[in-house]
Amino acid sequence: MTPTPQYILFCGGAFRFDRRRPDCREMIPKDYRSVLLRDPGLLFADIDTDLTWLNKRVAYVGPYFFTTDKLSGEQIILREKEMIERCTDAIFLLDGPACPGSVTELVEAAAMGKNLHLFYVQKGDDDEIESALHTPCWYPILYSRLTNADHTHLYRCTDYDDAVNKIVEWEGSL
Repeated sequence: MTPTPQYILFCGGAFRFDRRRPDCREMIPKDYRSVLLRDPGLLFADIDTDLTWLNKRVAYVGPYFFTTDKLSGEQIILREKEMIERCTDAIFLLDGPACPGSVTELVEAAAMGKNLHLFYVQKGDDDEIESALHTPCWYPILYSRLTNADHTHLYRCTDYDDAVNKIVEWEGSL
């Protein structure tokens, strides 16, 4: 019988790499999901990948880097929605303006009452003045806190590397 993980993580936010750019291979290992998975190649798992174990209690459900040569855009959305439904905890690394997909996934996870762990990069007071969070993603962060207050946890970070370190530390504490 296959053991059931105590924590199943969905790790949202924009991927740190773009397969169309020449520096793609250099950027893949820097993506926080690659760091958590401890193997950048696992981000390109087969479409049918179920869970990837991170330790004895924690498994990664996704997302994986799907391309439209294997799945349509609609299929990618449905697959990632299933991953959010299945997760116990959703992590989002928000280091700049989020893409619409990340915002949608964040709001969806909040609406489902998932445990949210939002690692956001705080900008300077003069860079971002619309909220006390001082981050471009202030709106979906505050929306999540309003709609899922008991399960939304915020982690202020100084930059992307600080966020990655805090995520790895958090995952290691589980």
